[in-house]
Amino acid sequence: MLVRAIALPYKNYSGLDIQQLVHGQPELLQSACFVSILVSMSENRPEEWVLPRDNPRCLTMFYDDIRSDSHRHFPPEAIRNSRQMSDAVALEIVKFLRRSNERPEPEVLYVNCSAGISRSGAVVALSRELFGMCPAQFQTDNPRINPNDVQLPMLRHAACLK
Repeated sequence: MLVRAIALPYKNYSGLDIQQLVHGQPELLQSACFVSILVSMSENRPEEWVLPRDNPRCLTMFYDDIRSDSHRHFPPEAIRNSRQMSDAVALEIVKFLRRSNERPEPEVLYVNCSAGISRSGAVVALSRELFGMCPAQFQTDNPRINPNDVQLPMLRHAACLK
């Protein structure tokens, strides 16, 4: 049963990040759940992957952080060349979360993206909604998240919420 969901950055020079967590506490790979969201160009760079591909407690996805206001910050070509979360990816994430929640023991879900704010924020926000996690603990664990405003609705739709 998922009892907490925590968004972390891929690399953080002033605090905890997914690389430090996985390498510093490898036993967590057997007692927690992980979703790693890497930029699409990392799919062809296995050296950038943090999580083992053969662990059923781990899911690695590849898509970019495109928000509704991205056209204000990036040139059109950059947006055209990016990979947005697809409906199939959203459904795969939801299925992984639900499978993880079926285990009887209390578990923590760790989700990382580049900064631990937007893409990972969408996944942990959905987890809180799906599994009724304590709002106060969730806020304490995730004070910096700003869930991606395109991806969170896609995840909710895949989960048959709203």
